[in-house]
Amino acid sequence: MKDRIQAIVALYNIEVASVELITHGFLSENYRVVAAQGTFFLKQYRSALDAARVSDIHKSKNFFAAAGIPAVLPIVNSRGETFTEFDGKFYALFPFITGRTFPDQHCSAAELRALAQMLARVHLAGEVAVPGHIEKKFARVNFADAISYADKMIVIIEADCAANPTEFNRAALRIAKSKRDLLAHWPFASSPLLQNILVHYDLHAGNVFFDDAGAVKAVFDFELTQFEPAAFDVVRTMTITCFDYGTAPEKWARAWDFLAAYRAVRPMSDEEFRAGVLEFVIYRTKSFWVEEEHYLKGSTRVDRFLEWDDLARAMWIQWYNNNL
Repeated sequence: MKDRIQAIVALYNIEVASVELITHGFLSENYRVVAAQGTFFLKQYRSALDAARVSDIHKSKNFFAAAGIPAVLPIVNSRGETFTEFDGKFYALFPFITGRTFPDQHCSAAELRALAQMLARVHLAGEVAVPGHIEKKFARVNFADAISYADKMIVIIEADCAANPTEFNRAALRIAKSKRDLLAHWPFASSPLLQNILVHYDLHAGNVFFDDAGAVKAVFDFELTQFEPAAFDVVRTMTITCFDYGTAPEKWARAWDFLAAYRAVRPMSDEEFRAGVLEFVIYRTKSFWVEEEHYLKGSTRVDRFLEWDDLARAMWIQWYNNNL
């Protein structure tokens, strides 16, 4: 592996001494690279991303860094480029940052508030980004297309379930049919269109480093950056960081604490928040990302999210119905 990594980083003029695969993360492979010149973080972007998308990701990093967000920026290689291609995959080299990070989202209440405030700062910066800055953007769901795709996934899951009726397969089939039924009999009126702004889209406690005082000192992993409504991003982030696979009252208290900390930096009305909840419910209902990884790509790395995603969808549907 060392020789392969040395070939990948050849344009950075560093001499690799050792390499360690970093196991955090679900959809990419990353490495800690120790060299004579220092310690580095080598990111391998997902194979589905092309050069234009990686370029957009790096443009967004630079945009937010210029706005005062502590984004970890890629190192420029000898060609003046911020990423390189090797064997059909794209890689970027970063300085290796240390600090506390929480892929399991179990940060303290103070760190959670700091994360919420950083999310608000990112959104304030993203409000002034030019719409054409990057290509990827949020789009409202076409229900006919979503139902058609759900039907396709149900056929795939049914076939696998018939041949191998595991607990996961049975749960996946039940959930897929439930989502398809909700899409076909959608009970909610459309909410007002929300403005798209540039967001990180994955700013949870596992994609930042906290310092010893509990402040966010570095933000990384901009791989999902896009234009989308701020309220949608808030609800998605709250779901990831605050509920931790459950809906107990203390988790709701954590969520409202997060929202209050966010609002202290960037105002958000109750109406806008409700609209964000509804957009999140739509997104969760039409999404088959776990099923795609499992059935289409043969990966089980995100299987554990299947039932939690469904529970989160039901949780917000109940909240929305109670707060019309």
